[in-house]
Amino acid sequence: MAKQSTGWAFIGTLPIIGFILVMLARKSDKFARFYGKQGLALGIALIVGDLILTILVITIPLVMIWNAICLILWIISVVNAFSGKEKPTPMVGRFAAKF
Repeated sequence: MAKQSTGWAFIGTLPIIGFILVMLARKSDKFARFYGKQGLALGIALIVGDLILTILVITIPLVMIWNAICLILWIISVVNAFSGKEKPTPMVGRFAAKF
């Protein structure tokens, strides 16, 4: 895997914005697109989780825990992107594969 491709894969891991950047700049790069989809799925999961936990009011204290979980998942995704292998991110990887 080329260094440039792993760099774009890293950019792709950035929730939502990474997907947009990869689709604009490296649409033909399958590896970067794989991690772009992972970043999109993680960003959507983060937003939906925050919304649900906030709407339920009583679960607002769980928002910090959910955000910490999402941060850990993002770190796992970054490590996987730099490994040069397509490894799905836990919990969100199977959803990303559907995009």
